[in-house]
Amino acid sequence: MKLVFFGRFARETVGGAIASVPDVRLCYAEDVHELEQALVDAQGLILVGPAFSAEVADVVSHARKLRWIQTLSVGYENLQRFGVPRGVIVTNAGDAWAIPVAEHAMGLLLALVKRLPDAVKQQERREWARQIMPQMSSLEGRTMVLIGLGSIGKAVAQRAKGFGMDIIAVTRTGKPSELASRVYPFSELKFALQLADVVVIAVPSNGDTMNLLNEAALRECKPGCFLINVARGDIVDQDALADALRSGHLAGAGLDVTNPEPLPKTSRLWDAPNLLVTPHIAGGGNFVALKLAELAVENVWRQLRGQELRCVVLRGQSDSFADSGAAI
Repeated sequence: MKLVFFGRFARETVGGAIASVPDVRLCYAEDVHELEQALVDAQGLILVGPAFSAEVADVVSHARKLRWIQTLSVGYENLQRFGVPRGVIVTNAGDAWAIPVAEHAMGLLLALVKRLPDAVKQQERREWARQIMPQMSSLEGRTMVLIGLGSIGKAVAQRAKGFGMDIIAVTRTGKPSELASRVYPFSELKFALQLADVVVIAVPSNGDTMNLLNEAALRECKPGCFLINVARGDIVDQDALADALRSGHLAGAGLDVTNPEPLPKTSRLWDAPNLLVTPHIAGGGNFVALKLAELAVENVWRQLRGQELRCVVLRGQSDSFADSGAAI
């Protein structure tokens, strides 16, 4: 079975593990031209979801032997947007990213609640000052509204409960969960936000969630609420967020994702008060790469044996990308 690894993310760890599987021929492609040549007789493609651009989609649409795409990301919105040809199965990263991203979300939140950025600035000035103490608070007894309860959302909920927080979730279905005291559907987001001391976004980006946290939604949040986004930048209206921070309506925000990425130097967010920005690195470290390698290798073996693949998120139903842009 021939597989193609596109891009450089986790290439050594994941690619090396896949290449060690008997009866697998792994090729690497770093640009679309190399990908087009490599996919001519390939049965599988490994890449991160954001790399699935319109240009890549066009190349993939002509890969007649392709039967499987393994994304190394949880999000697969680009594959939904551009569609998947008939007969192609898409698998994602499952829960490989859940723990480090959840830890990052809690790290951003704790840093804001405990005013650590201010303390770091004081340290840089060699200044021993305790004026920030009245502005510090605790997570104990506070309410976290968690938007999304997939693998990352569940990992965030577990960690937040360890700090004594009450969890309210907002999901597509509103189905009850043992991790949350209440679960609302998206249609009742407004009511959930009114209860929030902290809002954490851990939901995929799609037509239902894009710009979900707009000006009106942010206005529903309690004064002094904190916002953490470890999902996708286009879920939050960036200008509305900057306004909410400047007005003091939000006490602070932690973003690992922005719209666009990288965040332009001219963005109003850079100068917003009480904002922490990290450059989409929540899943950093070798932990994720090792988990991804384990999952990818298992799926390679399953593909070779004709077994059902793990973490299937999309099945191609159309004959061409032009016909299959709808999300599942």
